[in-house]
Order: sequence, then structure tokens, then C-alpha cells
Amino acid sequence: MLQIRPDSNNNIWAAGYNSSTARTLFFSNTGTTTAPTYTAGLMTATPTGAADWGLTIDASNNAWTATNVSSTGLFKTVATGSGASATVAATKVAANSATNARDMDTDGAGNIYYLDNTTGTFLYQYVPSTGTTQGYYPCYNAGTTTGTGSSSSTVQTCTTGLSTKYDFAIDSTGSIWVASYGNAAGGRMVQIVGLAAPTVPLRAAAKAGVMP
Repeated sequence: MLQIRPDSNNNIWAAGYNSSTARTLFFSNTGTTTAPTYTAGLMTATPTGAADWGLTIDASNNAWTATNVSSTGLFKTVATGSGASATVAATKVAANSATNARDMDTDGAGNIYYLDNTTGTFLYQYVPSTGTTQGYYPCYNAGTTTGTGSSSSTVQTCTTGLSTKYDFAIDSTGSIWVASYGNAAGGRMVQIVGLAAPTVPLRAAAKAGVMP
């Protein structure tokens, strides 16, 4: 298992990693949200065909995964019932735009985001209400200085994409913070301003996909 998320009922979801038989995992809470108890874990009956690195939850407590190769897809998994009688089923809802997908998250409007780990590639936004995907380019400013003394100026460009992107977070303003450990200097962080819908404080109550 890799990325793990609780939903608002304190059920636990996890991305099951395997190169050929990845499945979404579900641990049903049969107790309460404050005193949870769990039955044995369940998994989707049909593998998604490639490794699931990331997983996120929407406002309806459904799980979303993106397989780590673009030949498969973006999947939505729904749990029905609870406890030992629960079932989980995954459905492909869109193509996976990432060559090498990684971490996933949900913003306050229910949009699904996932990273492409390959250098110079995108952070993808999938909008469930329209079924559309848009890529955004996390890059760092490579400044070049011209002139001397008081007449010098720095021209900021956005031409170098982050390498080895594993994780990102959406803050209360709707900015997305993307972290990388590559690009020679040992690691960089980029803020994509105002792209996402605000997520907190309701995220603290495990209410993903709901704005404050």
C-alpha cells in the first residue's frame, strides 16, 4: 500500500501498488467516527492494470486513483454497504494524462489533481462535473541578470519544469504547493497561485471536496 486516506466516516482507503495487479483497498469502519473498528480489508475485484501510487477522496466518500502509466487511466472506486458485507467497485472515468502519475488530492470544489513525476511535465486537474482534464506546468523561475549596479534587472522566466515531483498540497487560499527533490539544487518548491478551490478547515474534519 502507498497513499492512504480516511473518509468522513473514518473508513480507510489505500492505493494498492503492484506493477500489474494494482487494486484500490478499503477498510470499512464498523464502529463510530470517534471510536472506529475495522473489518478485514477489501479490494476491488478487477485490477486497474498498473501501479496505483496515489489516492484521494471526494465529498461523497468515493476514492480516486491514477495508475502510474498513461496507458491505463483515472479510476473512481465506490464502496457499497459496510463491514463484512461491503463491496468496492472501480470504474475507469478518464484517460490518465500523466506518463508517470504520483500523489493525488481533491480541492474544495471536488476537482481531482494528480502529479506527473517525469521531469518537465504537468500537474493535472480532472473536473468530474465536465469530464475534462487540464495540465498545469509547475516550474521554477530561472532568473538572468542584465546590466550593472543600480541599472541591473532580473528577468524571471518559467522554462524549467520540476523534476522528480512526488507530493503537493492545496492550501486555504486555493494555491497548490508542489515539491521536488530534483533540479540540481537538491530540491525546489513551487506555488501555483489561486488554481484550486480552498480546502481547509473542513479537511481537518476529513471532509474532502467541500469548501469552507
